[in-house]
Amino acid sequence: LSNPFPSGLLPPIGYSQGLLTLVGQGVSFTEVSRPLSYAQQYSLGFQYSPLRDLLIEATYSGNRGVHLQNNDLNVNQLTTDQLRLQDALLVRVANPFFGKIPTGSLATARTTAAQLLRPYPQFTGVTLREFTDGSATYHALLFKVERRFARGFTFLGSYTNSKLLDNIGGRQDNYNLAAERSLSSIHSPQRLTLTGVWELPFGPGRHWLSGGNAVSRKLLQGWQLNWVGSMQTGNTLAVTSSVNTTQSQGGGQRPNSTGQSARLEGPVKNRLGRFFDTSQFVRPAAYQFGNLSRTLADVLGPGLHNWDVSAIKETTIGENLRLQIRCEAFNIWNHPAFTNPGRSFGNASFGRINDMANRANPARQIQLAGRLVW
Repeated sequence: LSNPFPSGLLPPIGYSQGLLTLVGQGVSFTEVSRPLSYAQQYSLGFQYSPLRDLLIEATYSGNRGVHLQNNDLNVNQLTTDQLRLQDALLVRVANPFFGKIPTGSLATARTTAAQLLRPYPQFTGVTLREFTDGSATYHALLFKVERRFARGFTFLGSYTNSKLLDNIGGRQDNYNLAAERSLSSIHSPQRLTLTGVWELPFGPGRHWLSGGNAVSRKLLQGWQLNWVGSMQTGNTLAVTSSVNTTQSQGGGQRPNSTGQSARLEGPVKNRLGRFFDTSQFVRPAAYQFGNLSRTLADVLGPGLHNWDVSAIKETTIGENLRLQIRCEAFNIWNHPAFTNPGRSFGNASFGRINDMANRANPARQIQLAGRLVW
């Protein structure tokens, strides 16, 4: 504690070195006057009650996000016009910074022409952090059927069909944000949820089998079933290239599409080794960005299918004592949840599913419990 920094501290140099401040290094900064993010929300709904305890609802919901926080922006990238120089970008030329920069890749006598053509050639990278140039639009149709709790029964079913577009994520060309607009990486177009509670109509005070002896009445009374079922389509897939041949000095690269859909049909368990048609992607030519969109428009990752069910029996023992026995089953049908397939074009795992998403949908679990309430 008496000497927490034995190697000393580097004092902030500020602007004491003028234009030579941090030269030869990669620098990052946050824009001081960046726009603030905001969202506009709007909805229109209709409700109809055909029966006393039944409600049917249909709603349109929209959301528009503006100036959303996006991924870091590299402002030291070459332009597409400069990439047309192709192999000339890799030629090593005299380094005008030699002798002025003591360490790093710009401390050598020669450097590449690509480095000197960058907007800020004295830096190896210039990154604008958390730039708020993102935008998003969301449209959804929501349908709900609700049976209010009456006579020991309630039910709720809801279905959502939606579409979420944005330009937030890993950029390919930092100068072409419009090319990044596609289905969002968290887009999941359909979701159905079914929940219910049913107090079984058996035993004393119920519609059926209310008579009988004391033992049968105790066995029949207090039964309740509960369930929650959810089915959801998977999220979109973002395919990138494992090798970047653009020489853009800061941009990424995606593969080219053949123009045909990569979607394959059939159960996920039958497509673990080839979830989508990998032959519909080809490597782009060197010094070019791929024509594939940031996310695939018609291929979604594995979805989720889960049912949680419980049975509860409550028995009255005397005037102030109740015994409750519970049996709860999570993911009762033991539907597996798979991770997304490999999305790095050129890797051996491209298009393959290699793992289970246990956190999203664990294997079936059954638990029993008893409780005395007084």
